[in-house]
Amino acid sequence: MHIKKLLQLTHLKIAEWFLTAPYKKWKKYDKSVNNVFIDFVNCVNQIPQAKVLEIGSRNVSGSVRKHYFSNADGYVGFDFHSGENVDVVGDAHELSRLLDENSFDAVFCFSVFEHIAMPWKLVIEINKILKPGGMLFIATHPCWPPHELPWDFWRFQPEAFNVLLNSKTGFQLEQCFQGEPAKIIPLVEGSALRSLIQCETHLSVAVLAKKVFDVDDNFAWDFPVNEIILSNYPDPK
Repeated sequence: MHIKKLLQLTHLKIAEWFLTAPYKKWKKYDKSVNNVFIDFVNCVNQIPQAKVLEIGSRNVSGSVRKHYFSNADGYVGFDFHSGENVDVVGDAHELSRLLDENSFDAVFCFSVFEHIAMPWKLVIEINKILKPGGMLFIATHPCWPPHELPWDFWRFQPEAFNVLLNSKTGFQLEQCFQGEPAKIIPLVEGSALRSLIQCETHLSVAVLAKKVFDVDDNFAWDFPVNEIILSNYPDPK
């Protein structure tokens, strides 16, 4: 058999095995992403009369997390669209225009940062509305299929948060973990693609950070997002 054909068949057989055989590690994946969120919840619930903001709070998939903060004095759900569990509707790029500065003890979001056109601007906006010492939790994806198109812009490796959450943006990074291991299986043949199936990636990453400074005044991105993006976030209606 021609060597190229043999390699192609081998590659396809390996891909078929990964698609059909149980990958035992997936059954015991690292639950550190959820653990980071629980650490965040415990920190917040120890703050007297804490005020909590959730960005991307709209109930899309049945996951509503307001109940985690039973000791909080106030919970505000923020989203681009109105809906269940949304108190304030607006663009997260303009948080400090819509919410009072230095007013929240904690901010968190799940699967939001990949949909933010300018995540560096959102970090600045979060800093502005957080009180000094306020806590921030972010969960997003290093790898995930496209969704909420056309507003699906980014995927985040752990190192990205050393760039986004640092002394210049006013944060101290406390924790950063990946969870849910995965494999990438190319559906086309190519020498550069053949080894991808051996590599491990992750479906989720979570970070916990604390506001330690006000954002550096030299950081600014003041023009509105609609000046650089012509499309709209998908309307659930």
